[in-house]
Amino acid sequence: MIKAILFDLDNTLYSEKHYFLKSYRYICDKLNLNNDVYRYMIKEYFHDGEKDLFDKVINKFNLSINIKDQMITYYRNADIKLKLFKDTEVIFNNNFKIAIITNGGKATQQNKINILNLNKYFEPIIIAGEYFTKDKWKPSKECFRLCLKKMGLKPENVIYVGDKFEKDVQGAFNASIIPVHLLRKSKINLEKKYKDNKFYYQINSLYQINNIIKELERNE
Repeated sequence: MIKAILFDLDNTLYSEKHYFLKSYRYICDKLNLNNDVYRYMIKEYFHDGEKDLFDKVINKFNLSINIKDQMITYYRNADIKLKLFKDTEVIFNNNFKIAIITNGGKATQQNKINILNLNKYFEPIIIAGEYFTKDKWKPSKECFRLCLKKMGLKPENVIYVGDKFEKDVQGAFNASIIPVHLLRKSKINLEKKYKDNKFYYQINSLYQINNIIKELERNE
């Protein structure tokens, strides 16, 4: 019997791209960096992602290496606005317990959680970087096991929803939890799929979650 729904955070409940883009604007404003720097950050983000971005900026604009620590601090604590995806409304209109399991460092992920006011709804919220070294982040089962322990539930009592197959789906498999792969750009509304003789669900909207739970309840 399903008693709780566990969720990934980034790109599952809100758009992580918005955090990056808005935090870069925030960094530039705080450090009095001009629009050329901001435009370069955006261009590099869309070209290569966020990896080593601050180093690239420092090298490109001959900035002091000491500014990197300030960039990181402002990034982790960016005072910006974010919005949940509209389909998250379905999460708050059911009787299931809800929790979050997210990879990432404590400071940045906690800042996102605070901005989105998620502590009001989700319990527990497991930030991998708060509890584990990186080798035990998703897809390791450790984060899932900790969440279940805090909730007093077994793997068969929950489903886990996330957008990354290699971390979220595989991680749930590793913890013996039924995975739900959220692909927002897919044309498939809801489909049951198999990998290595284990099944998972693929959806393109959180509105499909209730249909998954109904199917699981019919098959009990």
